[in-house]
Order: sequence, then structure tokens, then C-alpha cells
Amino acid sequence: METVEQLDDEIGDLHARLATLRAQRANLSSVLVSQPHLAARLQNRNERSKSSDDAQQIITQQSKRNLENVYRACAGVTAYRVKDPDPHAANDGNILGISIDVSVAEKFIETYHVLLSVRDKGGKKLLSIYKHTIPPCIPLQQLAAKWLPGSGKDGEHDPEQDLVRFGRLLRKELV
Repeated sequence: METVEQLDDEIGDLHARLATLRAQRANLSSVLVSQPHLAARLQNRNERSKSSDDAQQIITQQSKRNLENVYRACAGVTAYRVKDPDPHAANDGNILGISIDVSVAEKFIETYHVLLSVRDKGGKKLLSIYKHTIPPCIPLQQLAAKWLPGSGKDGEHDPEQDLVRFGRLLRKELV
């Protein structure tokens, strides 16, 4: 009869094998769904069944994910909206996020985030840094002062904000 330790080891091995098989299944599903001929074949069917509708929905989701991944790989900077759940947050919690993907040797090694709060000043919407994950060695505040101005007391003398240039130069500093 096996000991308790041996049974625990077997159970641990089975859990590890199960996790590996699930990851492999997810990877194979992603590869299969990404194939263009599968989408064309499903669209050409005259009779639509529940399973083909489900498959078409999964293919659409995977196509969107593939497009997003290609964009991330090529651009490296992505903007997204975030809602701060704090009921006392400024501007109803509307936050603009910037995600900066840094890759080395064709692998993403780190993703940094800058969250910008949106505030109204004299009828203009101004962005300011709310939170970030940028390392301290990067001159984030200097870039923000130059490309996201708006802290001056006189709004007429503030230059225009340039979020695109801010994102590009911040990514350049990180890379």
C-alpha cells in the first residue's frame, strides 16, 4: 500500500499535468481560432446552428485580440479609459490610462502604466498625472511639465497639451 506522501506526490503531479494540458488546450484553441480559413468556412455555411454562431463569436473575439496584439507589438503605446471606483474621485472618476510596452529581443519584458486625471480649466480639458508605474530614473515630471502643461495660474500662457508626443518621448526614455 502506498504511503500518504506518495499519494500526495501523485496528486501534485496530476495537478501539474492538468495545468499543463489546460495551457496547451488554450494555446491550440487560440491558434485554431486565428486561422483565416476557419472564419471563411463558417461564414459560407447556409444553415446556421447554435454551435456555429458560438464559434463565429469566438472567432470575432480572437480576431480583435489578434489585432490588439499586433498594434501593441508595433506601436508600443496604447491609451485606454479607466473608471475610478472612488465615489469622491475628481471628474466622476474618469481616468485616461497610457500603457507602454517595452520589448527586448522580440519579447515584452515590462508594461508600464501612466494614469492621467482629466480636469476642466476654463472650458478646456487638461490632463495631469494621477498615478504611474514608471521607474524613478525616468524624468516623468519633466516630460509632463513640457508636454502636458496646465498647472500655470494663467491659462492663456499655457501651451497646448500634446499627449501623443508625451507618450512617444516617454516610451523612448523607457526603451
